[in-house]
Amino acid sequence: MRLATRVLLLAFLAVPLALAAPTAAHAVQVEIDGGWLVSPEPPAAPAACTIAAGSVNTFHYFWTPPEELRSMAWRIPTASCTDCPPGSSLNLKSVRFRVRWPIACSAQAKVSIVGAVPGPGCLLPDTNNVICPEVTYTIRNTTPGVAAVVHTLQLSSACCVTGDAFLLVRFDGFGICSGAVGPGLAASTAPCVACQQFVTASGIFETPTDHCTTGAANLVWFSIDADCCQVTDSPGRTWGHVKSLYR
Repeated sequence: MRLATRVLLLAFLAVPLALAAPTAAHAVQVEIDGGWLVSPEPPAAPAACTIAAGSVNTFHYFWTPPEELRSMAWRIPTASCTDCPPGSSLNLKSVRFRVRWPIACSAQAKVSIVGAVPGPGCLLPDTNNVICPEVTYTIRNTTPGVAAVVHTLQLSSACCVTGDAFLLVRFDGFGICSGAVGPGLAASTAPCVACQQFVTASGIFETPTDHCTTGAANLVWFSIDADCCQVTDSPGRTWGHVKSLYR
């Protein structure tokens, strides 16, 4: 069974994985970091808080062609930003994630913040409710061989979020960056929790699918730098100013 194959792979990876020939029987795979360049997580930008799905782990989830990662959505735990007053809006500034590239290549990453909509037992990302507009970036690996690169991308300006929302990262071009496997994202140290992350991948998960149902034991690692949104008070009006409006 497809799910059993993926779970067994998680159990036996105590050493760097020797990649087998691609088969049509698996989707999410894992590979321990080893023998190739791994870029360190960059220091956080000055911000009130960093919202993260755990810490970056030592392995990645990757995809076997013809399967291709197309998007990941993460329900942002805004309440974890304790430096801002409870219930306040957060100004989401930038997002970090790590891509395991099998070859030197480039692709596009499109980042946005979308709302949440009730689904069967879960809140789901609502792509019809765009809170912060999509921004497109070219991401790349310039190393001739396999490398894992942390990408830090700015979100759209004045991206203030209140309540339930999802980070949405859409990928375009990973299909031409495949070797024996395609590019994939670093796992988090945080265990998988249902209804927190949703994945789409061509050839297998054509609609948003709970990441934890794919056989993954951990969440995918994302990190967001955020400030508290500042509310600008309207300037007071004098009685003379009010009277002048009605002359």
